Amino acid sequence: MKTDLADINISKYMADYAPDDKFDVILAWDIINFLSLDAIKVLFDKLKSHCKPNTLVYMLRYVESKIPSTPRKFLVKDKYLLEMSDTDLIEKTLPNYSTVKLLSSMDGYFVQETLVGQMGMIPGITEHVLRFAPSDETKHRITKSESKPNVIREKTLNTSTKSVYSSPAIAEVMSLLQSDNNVTVLDLGASQNRSEDLIVQKAKSYYRADIASLVELSRKKGVENLNLSVLNHEISRKFDVIIAWDTFNCCSPLQIMQLNNALASLSHDNTFLLSFMYTGRHKPSEPGQFEVIDGNQLRMNLNIPRVASANSLAAQSNDAITGAALLRLLPSFHMDKTYAYREGMNRELMEYIFVYNGLAPKNLSADSLATSLD
Repeated sequence: MKTDLADINISKYMADYAPDDKFDVILAWDIINFLSLDAIKVLFDKLKSHCKPNTLVYMLRYVESKIPSTPRKFLVKDKYLLEMSDTDLIEKTLPNYSTVKLLSSMDGYFVQETLVGQMGMIPGITEHVLRFAPSDETKHRITKSESKPNVIREKTLNTSTKSVYSSPAIAEVMSLLQSDNNVTVLDLGASQNRSEDLIVQKAKSYYRADIASLVELSRKKGVENLNLSVLNHEISRKFDVIIAWDTFNCCSPLQIMQLNNALASLSHDNTFLLSFMYTGRHKPSEPGQFEVIDGNQLRMNLNIPRVASANSLAAQSNDAITGAALLRLLPSFHMDKTYAYREGMNRELMEYIFVYNGLAPKNLSADSLATSLD
């Protein structure tokens, strides 16, 4: 399929729609993978006349070197399952545009959610949900959305109890979000464990990368290294806040150092990195569920077993990572604040806020790993 703007008559393509036709949802599917930036700009400018305030636009991107020779056909099987046609793959001829570059050609739209590396997703595909918001007044009106419960984790979540605790670290993040309307957030938590809470609503741009799923995938493959293309290539921008939640508890020291290198490239001088680490001998068998319900209150759904299952993520990671060791495993960040055992806090958790220090990522080697754990 040719990709020059001259060969794409977008006006003719959209001629079936009356100028006053307005839609709540527009499915762009994979069409942007076959268009130049100029053509994408023309297309999304044309779509504006068919958008209401808060119209959602869904699209997916192929991020590997080969893409389908023509746009695929898609069939929604149910609300959680999408079927796509098989097609021959060819070498990509257009650049792999970053999200920031794409958005520069989509004036009036902002990213509500980016889904990458989720359990069950096909590797090499990134899904975006954009919201059309022609004014700041509508920019943050984000409604509740359903997320599919992961079958593997469903039993764990249903057998745990939910409690509300004070979180000084979350209070710091919420204070920033309330004082600045332009904060960009990267959420590393397990996707099915996150609701559309206050952080999602307050952030100017909100990205989600399910690192726990990548850890689980590497374990199933019998390798320790994480495939972090989701961070290294698919998300190409700087973030003001990175929320790891309890993700590092599921990671080995090597994997934390890998994440340090990836997150350093997504940080600027004042980027916050928030992490929760468990204080007891036993950790949840799966990542916890967290929901911010006001400025410093956090609803937590944790399942801390007396003995971790041999197949759990907790059993695969290092139980001996202290705060000092975590700091050495994150050499591109310095520890700014530590919170523990304060009134109202969950006594099972230590809360850390790190700040990017500008140091270049280290090469990963056995010697550097041993030094970090000494």
